[in-house]
Amino acid sequence: MSCPQVSMHVSGVELLIRRWLPGARFVNCAARLESGECVGYDSQFYPATPSEYSEFMRRYQDFLSQNMVEWLGDCYDCEDFAQLASALFSAWFRKNAVLKAVGRVYYVHNGSRELLGWHAYNVVLYCLEEDLTKCSIENTVLVLLEPQGPVSVIASYPYITLSDGSYIEYETVEVHPPG
Repeated sequence: MSCPQVSMHVSGVELLIRRWLPGARFVNCAARLESGECVGYDSQFYPATPSEYSEFMRRYQDFLSQNMVEWLGDCYDCEDFAQLASALFSAWFRKNAVLKAVGRVYYVHNGSRELLGWHAYNVVLYCLEEDLTKCSIENTVLVLLEPQGPVSVIASYPYITLSDGSYIEYETVEVHPPG
């Protein structure tokens, strides 16, 4: 098996993050050398197609259920779920489309906005085209994935609505590649 023929350069990923997640920065640094220079992870990224992402969400939910993966406080919490979602997408589809993110999360209800704290989740490079040869910066969006849900929303509307009409707001600060 080889990498897909169509990819997006790291500069395209940085552009999408600036466009869809204003104020967030892309940190593509696997290690820092003594000189201070950063050695990056991947330089090419491979977006998910609609059918791949749909299949991923189904398989991911099944994986969580069948393996009884659950939140366990500090020993298995948000960053572990974000790492798991990123790794499983990479393993199942041989693509690095599911990035890891960290940001502030707010509870919004009846006009009030309360900081809940810092949270890890995923940002997905999602091509609106099934045919990746038609995929470009213009038709690739970022999807926020709450891997503990799992629930997805388009990054330009970073809110997950709760059953009582209140919602959780995501304010992304950093995005990191899989790894």
